[in-house]
Amino acid sequence: MKKYRILFLFVLFFVVLSTKIDTVFAAVGDRDTPYNAWENHRFTYQEYEWDSPKVIELQLKEMYKGEKANAIVADENMFNEVPASDEEWLLMKFNLKYVSGPEEPLYASDVIWSGQSFYTASGQKLSPDSASFSNEREGYGEYDVELYPGSQSEVWYGILVKKTVGYPYIRIANGYNSSTYQTIYKWFSTKPASC
Repeated sequence: MKKYRILFLFVLFFVVLSTKIDTVFAAVGDRDTPYNAWENHRFTYQEYEWDSPKVIELQLKEMYKGEKANAIVADENMFNEVPASDEEWLLMKFNLKYVSGPEEPLYASDVIWSGQSFYTASGQKLSPDSASFSNEREGYGEYDVELYPGSQSEVWYGILVKKTVGYPYIRIANGYNSSTYQTIYKWFSTKPASC
């Protein structure tokens, strides 16, 4: 009986230990296991040590690709670039909420900036052209939306990418490690659950 009790304790210890190891190596929100941008996420936004942390919520609400996105972007502003045969516009609508933090503005481009925040699934940074909105989405572009604690808004991003990019990842500053002098990032996948 004593032998079985020791065996049971050993098995229990092994199960607990393996669970802890899996947790350490599969941290949700890193590039290998990104958050699903289609779900509402509440997290702290902070890019630099001197920035005051801000609690925000972010959720991808709509996404258009290919000919549909190309047509919408062309209708929004006649000066938006016409995609080459191997390119397409990706058009994304987010809901951004500034939940709490200092009484100072939070700009949508602080959280997601088309020039720095988009990556391929393999981690290659994208530096796409961004769309200008002067029609139905005017005032909701990344440089237009300014929020204060308790407020929220839709935000539209239009990025011109190679068709091979697929669904991009988004990297967002989630804090600052003052001992390593590095910004901590969370990753979000724009791939719909149905794909």
